Amino acid sequence: MKKLFSTPSFALALTLVLMIASVLLNTRIKLEKQCDTLCERFYGDGTISASLTSLCDASEQLARLGERYQVDDADDALEITRSVRELLQEHSYDAEEIYDRYYALLKSAFSLEGTLARAALSEEDAGAFVSAQHAAAEAKAAIDNASYNELVRIFLNRNHRFPTPQLASFSGVHMPELFA
Repeated sequence: MKKLFSTPSFALALTLVLMIASVLLNTRIKLEKQCDTLCERFYGDGTISASLTSLCDASEQLARLGERYQVDDADDALEITRSVRELLQEHSYDAEEIYDRYYALLKSAFSLEGTLARAALSEEDAGAFVSAQHAAAEAKAAIDNASYNELVRIFLNRNHRFPTPQLASFSGVHMPELFA
């Protein structure tokens, strides 16, 4: 056993293992920090997450009005709103899943808006409807104008060359995804 540790081939193998481990650790630390910074751009104040929360609030308000006027889609809108809120509370890194639910939330909210716009709403409910409609439009505009996707594009262009994606995957770093 003592002879094995003193052979040049063992020293070479040990050196290779230490170099690979060092590269993986360095990659993990560097990329994880950059990815965390991008995630903060998604989940911080005044970001896509905050706008999604505002859109959920508006959708929920529309759904409550829809329930009051027996609109069929109101329950579906509440369920979609709950599912988006759950993903946001989990701080999910699955941008594609969040986007799919966002799109479903938009469809649901706009469908409710169309139905409620044709309903005979009380004066108080008409005010709440206009308020929710305005809040939904503002939240959608904020998401559309967010710089998150551009930052992710820049990051991926800079870091999407061999061997960075492979090392990131192997070291357990989740690369950011576009919200689109």
